[in-house]
Amino acid sequence: MNISAIVFQTLRSLCDNRVYQNDFPQQPLPEWPAIRYRIRNSPFPTICGTDEGQADEYTVALEVVAKSEAAAKALHDQALAALAAVTTPPYVRGDGFSFKDHVTKTARYVVEGAFHPSTPAGQ
Repeated sequence: MNISAIVFQTLRSLCDNRVYQNDFPQQPLPEWPAIRYRIRNSPFPTICGTDEGQADEYTVALEVVAKSEAAAKALHDQALAALAAVTTPPYVRGDGFSFKDHVTKTARYVVEGAFHPSTPAGQ
């Protein structure tokens, strides 16, 4: 299972394929809106896990960026709704925050969530 492909395919239509893993392009900066995501395996062992990656939890940090607070909030809500619709494996939203980036003059929403392949309900 390729979590990166699942995240990219789920979010790409929300901002004209401007979905980047790990880093935004630096020169030139991407057009906004855009989404960046980072994936990491859970540092916690799972009861059902086999250490082969099939039942491990994958934490995904999303950073949604747009030129205005309203646009960033709308894209954030759309991204979370799209990820919530993913059932194989199920996605569970975690905590997040928002801030204004004065260097790029953008609004940003950051949220962390997890894919739980080891449980059918994702809980």
